[in-house]
Amino acid sequence: MRDAAQVTVLELNLMGGRDEDLVLAKKILEDTHYLIRQMWLCSPELRQDTSALWEVNTKSRRLWNPNPFLMSVIDTVEAKLSHQTPRRAVDVACGSGRDSVFLLERGWNVVGIDFNPHLLALATTFASRFIPDTAARFSVSCIDLEDLPTALSKLPPRADVVHVARYLHRPLLPHLRDFVLPGGFIIYHTFMEPAVGKPNKIKHLLHKGELLDNFGPSHGFTVIDYRESTLEDRRHVQFICSQKNPDAS
Repeated sequence: MRDAAQVTVLELNLMGGRDEDLVLAKKILEDTHYLIRQMWLCSPELRQDTSALWEVNTKSRRLWNPNPFLMSVIDTVEAKLSHQTPRRAVDVACGSGRDSVFLLERGWNVVGIDFNPHLLALATTFASRFIPDTAARFSVSCIDLEDLPTALSKLPPRADVVHVARYLHRPLLPHLRDFVLPGGFIIYHTFMEPAVGKPNKIKHLLHKGELLDNFGPSHGFTVIDYRESTLEDRRHVQFICSQKNPDAS
């Protein structure tokens, strides 16, 4: 299995018929470590004339992927929640929505939370274009999670999975524990000390073992997967997937 921490930067050229499509594609692909070299607008006639080229001697595939750690644990999580229908997830600091859309694709109901309304608009557009009929299963909520008293009053109901990728606000951590339903899961990864490049502020970097301390047995969670690893760019990352004990409150 490929290590969840390994990241490859691939270069792409984009062609599209509308400005907004190119902007959306650029944001999503850059979030998944593609480097966009050039973008072109093209006429409908050109798109029709060249459409066959995308399937010549190749296999069609999507150009975006969710974060590798989520991909590596989701089968285990779903197997342990097989009795739960429908399954509900909250994607904290969801950005443009690549992980939300991955969960939608697998049949989850998802709420995406972010403070940036522009990114939430991109996430909504991304979901509606990639997966038809998602309106009933996907919603977004514009919440500044660092304004904690206000944020706590706006959070959606507790969820079977709380997912966080590359975001840290320490005062939020105990509330994330409460946000997971009994028997549910926290799936979390973000950068840790020592700083290499960005982020470089201590408030944005986990201490060694910090996710384990917050989502481990001392707080009523059973650890499914925990690791500390290094990306290809030498930044250090911490990962955890933990299940909240079914008898926990």
